[in-house]
Amino acid sequence: MFKWIKKSMLLKNILMNSVIILTVVVVISFVSYNYSSKVLKEAIEKELQAILETTISKIETLEHVYEGQMEMLTNQQTIRIYEKAPESNIRNIFRDFKDYNEGKVESVIIIGLDGQVFIDSENKRLMDEVYTDNPAFIDALTGINSWTDVMVSPLSEENIVIGMVPILDTEGNVTGVIASTVYFSQIKDIVDGVKIGKEGYAYAVGSDMITVAHPNPESIGTNLQDVGIPELTEAVVEMAQGKSGVVEYTYKGISKTNYYTSS
Repeated sequence: MFKWIKKSMLLKNILMNSVIILTVVVVISFVSYNYSSKVLKEAIEKELQAILETTISKIETLEHVYEGQMEMLTNQQTIRIYEKAPESNIRNIFRDFKDYNEGKVESVIIIGLDGQVFIDSENKRLMDEVYTDNPAFIDALTGINSWTDVMVSPLSEENIVIGMVPILDTEGNVTGVIASTVYFSQIKDIVDGVKIGKEGYAYAVGSDMITVAHPNPESIGTNLQDVGIPELTEAVVEMAQGKSGVVEYTYKGISKTNYYTSS
């Protein structure tokens, strides 16, 4: 007979202080006459842990790449003195940055200390955006790199995440924030790449527990709290808090064990 183990992990990128939450779920079917075998379960969990750690590493590497590029921009004199620099010079830097990341970066902006967009790469189409209360912007003002949660772009209506890096003056004071809008599809590709056997897959949710990446397109946009599984609904609260636990439930007639933990 076939038995199913469903293992999910809540992944928080603590290093980036990212508010992106990924719930990676891997499903394995296997033939076993002793489902409760401790050795078997431990072997499977160990394998899944390794896959999840690899997934985290790939996402962190992607974020590091963009942060490094933005840090290079903030080291340019034109960006450091953005309030006094000619707009054309800043836009040229933005253009080169977008050309280098063609198809991966939607826009680049500089945000003033008041949370207002000072200049954008999109012919002023983003000038009305305000980031005063955005957690990533608030973090960046303290001098650390940060990322927003998954959101919908006002330009393309595609899912995006925004990386924010503080702009420092010669004395190390934060004078503004440079932000790059990155297409979430790059993270989705990493999540979609998690495969184990014929049934293994992964999906991603935002901090609001809304699904933003899933092998079944119809599941995208679904809130985990609305899937109609009481046990999972209760666990969502703990998932959002970064806690660990195990949830057992039946879905479409199949008994599953859902294990989750924070990275």
